[in-house]
Amino acid sequence: MKNYFLYVFISLFLFSLSSCKDDKDVVAVLELGLENADFYKEAGSVVIDVKSLPADWTASVDVEGEQWCKTEPVNSGAGVKISVISNPNKTVRNASVVINNGKLNKKILVRQLGTDTDILVSPFAFTLPPVGGTVAFTVTTNLTEAELDVTYPSWIKKEVDTRAATIEIPYKFTVDTHEGSSVRTEKIVIKDKNSNISAEVTVIQNGLDGYTFGDTEGIADDVQLEVVRGEASTAHGGEGIEKSFDSDMSTIYHSNYPFAEGVTSHYPVMLTYYFKENTEALDYFIYYPRISGSNGNFGEVEIQVSTEEHPAFESVTNETNFDFGSKGAVVSFSFDNTIQKPKAVRLIIKSGVNGHASCAEMKFFARNPEGFDPLTLFMDVTCSKLRSDITEEMIKACTYPFFKNIAYYMLKDKYPADFRIADFKPYQHPDIQATINKTGTYSLLDNPTGIFVKAGETLIVMVGETHGQHLSLRVQDMDTPNADGFNNSISYSLRTGINKIVSEKKGLIYVMYHVNGNPVDYDEVKIHFASGSVNGYFDVAKHTREQWGTLLNGAVDGYFDVVGNYAHLTFPVSKLKSTSNGRDLINLFDDIVYKEQIFMGLRKYNNNGGIGTDTDNRMFRNRMYFNVMYGQGDYMYSTSYHTAYHFSTMDNLCSVDQMKTNNWGPAHEVGHSNQTRPGLKWFGMTEVTNNICSMYIQKLYGINSRLLTTTPSNAYSNYYEHAMTLAFGNNDIFHAKLGDVFDKLVPFWQLELYMEYVLGKTDFYKVVYEYIDDLNPHLAGTDELPVNVREKYEKTMKEKDSIVVVTADALQRDVLSKRGDSHLVFSCNGVDYNHFHNEIDPDFKFEKEFAEILEKGQPMIGYYGALAKWFDYQLVKELAETGKYQIVLFGIKYDDSYEKAGLDRQENVHFLGSRDYHVLQNYAAKMDVLTIPFLINEITKATSPVKLFEYMALNKPIVTTDMDECRKYQSVLIGHDHKEFEAKLDEALGKRSDKAYIELLDREALENTWEEKAKAIIEEMKHCEEADGNR
Repeated sequence: MKNYFLYVFISLFLFSLSSCKDDKDVVAVLELGLENADFYKEAGSVVIDVKSLPADWTASVDVEGEQWCKTEPVNSGAGVKISVISNPNKTVRNASVVINNGKLNKKILVRQLGTDTDILVSPFAFTLPPVGGTVAFTVTTNLTEAELDVTYPSWIKKEVDTRAATIEIPYKFTVDTHEGSSVRTEKIVIKDKNSNISAEVTVIQNGLDGYTFGDTEGIADDVQLEVVRGEASTAHGGEGIEKSFDSDMSTIYHSNYPFAEGVTSHYPVMLTYYFKENTEALDYFIYYPRISGSNGNFGEVEIQVSTEEHPAFESVTNETNFDFGSKGAVVSFSFDNTIQKPKAVRLIIKSGVNGHASCAEMKFFARNPEGFDPLTLFMDVTCSKLRSDITEEMIKACTYPFFKNIAYYMLKDKYPADFRIADFKPYQHPDIQATINKTGTYSLLDNPTGIFVKAGETLIVMVGETHGQHLSLRVQDMDTPNADGFNNSISYSLRTGINKIVSEKKGLIYVMYHVNGNPVDYDEVKIHFASGSVNGYFDVAKHTREQWGTLLNGAVDGYFDVVGNYAHLTFPVSKLKSTSNGRDLINLFDDIVYKEQIFMGLRKYNNNGGIGTDTDNRMFRNRMYFNVMYGQGDYMYSTSYHTAYHFSTMDNLCSVDQMKTNNWGPAHEVGHSNQTRPGLKWFGMTEVTNNICSMYIQKLYGINSRLLTTTPSNAYSNYYEHAMTLAFGNNDIFHAKLGDVFDKLVPFWQLELYMEYVLGKTDFYKVVYEYIDDLNPHLAGTDELPVNVREKYEKTMKEKDSIVVVTADALQRDVLSKRGDSHLVFSCNGVDYNHFHNEIDPDFKFEKEFAEILEKGQPMIGYYGALAKWFDYQLVKELAETGKYQIVLFGIKYDDSYEKAGLDRQENVHFLGSRDYHVLQNYAAKMDVLTIPFLINEITKATSPVKLFEYMALNKPIVTTDMDECRKYQSVLIGHDHKEFEAKLDEALGKRSDKAYIELLDREALENTWEEKAKAIIEEMKHCEEADGNR
């Protein structure tokens, strides 16, 4: 059973980091082994451990002790030696030693007995949890133990004496459990039997009405394995694999860049990590991605292991690669069974971001065998519920104080589970919906925990079954002077079992649980935060209006999360306290975000372009995140995953009344996130089209349009008048030349005024259905047409107010037979003329395989595109058998038809795979003739091939089979059968230098650019709108 649990003890609190970071980046730490040093009257010394970040520290003695007490660093800075000379005085003398590392300082109390009788105790104060514990202190005295009288209360019991043969007498007491609700305080008194001389030890025991977590020091860390060297199949200069095990998150390993000509990725990238000799075991490793940027973040990876027993590398992932997600999250991988005597681990990265591989740190661990087994006391690994048979005696017998304490609180039904124990939902990663909607990204922080952690504090986080998903926690410090705290965060991987994390930053904690698919298909994960402080949050789905004040007043951090259905705020507590009620405030932000999404049409359509439903629409799956920031010169802005607002705006943003009358700022920034790219972000429009959303929100809230209430100068009443004067008074003024963003906004407002107030249309959105292919399941690579494709087609055929764009005569005939010519636009496909005509690189370096084909000297017959069931393989085979040509095929194998055709057996047929669009023209330009050798069937009769127009722009002779849409162009040579196709190839070879033919190709290409196609579609759309207006 124990093998099921994964005990994880992670510490990024690495003291070696100090040599790799500037002091301003180091989390300040100062820990002392003792805070008291007591001496007998004779000279003596003691060494006290010092743990410090920054590593350099100083020790100084105050004026009271500078004559008799000295300090010096020892053990390479890991300790301070305190020495005292003999004390000739009668009484105890005191001094303070101050340890200072430039960021923190701590005092050590130094005391030395005199010649008179006295008693010193150290430590002299203890605070214990209700479950009790141990009190251990040392008495330094010039009395014998027989001369001492020790008294203590009944709930403290003295353990067996361990008298040492020195003047330092150790005492140890056991503190019993405390069932009371409030704190109790008593003293242990050590007194001279023959005088009034005494010393006291104060013992404070917390009551059950205020959870205090136990000592985390007793929870042993897992063992990090030492990596002695690494090997990489590719690396950029200065960013070798050694950078991924140098304990410095600011340095990275990165594959070589830029790519060689024609290369689009390095995959597979092989990284091998070798451990020192005689390494005993390996249980898991953690991948830390680069802390800025995403280039090279790991996707799918094969993992191999070499051991002393089996030195040859063996895969542990087998045929199923491990997916790191490519999202920049800290990810851990656990081996099914402990790897005994590991020699090395090899990662074979097969996918990722932009064809590269990168890594900040890779850390390997063996589980500590001394780890606590949760099932000894609790129902599961989250330690969120006691076993039903657990008694108080069983809890007292537990040797792990931290878990013993939790169990006692639970036994007494006093454990504060709110916020500490919760089930966390999966959220679709915001990149997914942003890609679908072609917009900016919404929030990453949809799972607030309500837990605050201090810098350097140890977090104990118990995680339930993760169901094979990647989870991490993010510590976010909003309290960042002159900057945006959203960018001041750190993440830690979470794994099933007990996670021990020493946080490098202070801040609020968020669970990062993101999936690529539909979140309803994934399970929730139970997580227990047994340490850290409860800060709380307000969630409209969980909390009532009456709970607002209690939750906000309980915050321990200066910032507080307010969570709505569509919006999420992280604002200062001091400013949130000024609002009448947080529920009203978050409802306002929810309303802005929701109404902008409705305005965008996201509710109207589903993710595949069909009609939207309650559960399947294009509404964002994540909330919009609003956070306070302190950036110098910044006011408010929108960027990836959040919108940020300067502290100076908080009075307005936290006021319900002001937000109802002045919400332009948030509406503007949310509008930025909602801008479609490139649809509404063409040149000069970034600060214009987002304000369409701002004006829409103003209208809904009854606020007068900003274009009517503000003006660029006193010479004009408002922006509307200014823009109209510029437009009508200057013949050379066009939209892009308008200098003011509000002037540029006026035409969009005019469109809204016309649509709504002239045409009476409150729905801005005209459906444009682009009908570009026959509805054949083979085009989808399936045996049946996808349901959403069929439904979208049938819906469009019924709704005659939709605009239908067809690209082929066969498709036009189909539309005419079903809905007539209403709003019907014919526009075949087109070409990016400049790319295929003017962007050919004469110095492009081809790979060896292609260069060898060029060297054969025979005519090059080319094709690029899908190799699928509509491709005439028999035709190509017959052409190859003539021996006259080298036939080059670029593209993808869309189905299994290529393998079945057996073209690989033809020596002069070369399938070279796909090429990136940005270099494709260089390959095509080397062809003598370009072809489209398709079978004639229902699919190809309805096809307007994009490649046809690209061939034209390349000015290369074109030969195709007898396709309806290809017959329309004079430059295309048509082969009606296989024999004629061969003849047309030979004819085309003779036209390579025919000036008149090349001019014909160029003219037909220019007539079919995408710009020309767009003009035709826009013109037809204007006609449709005019027809609607007349009706």
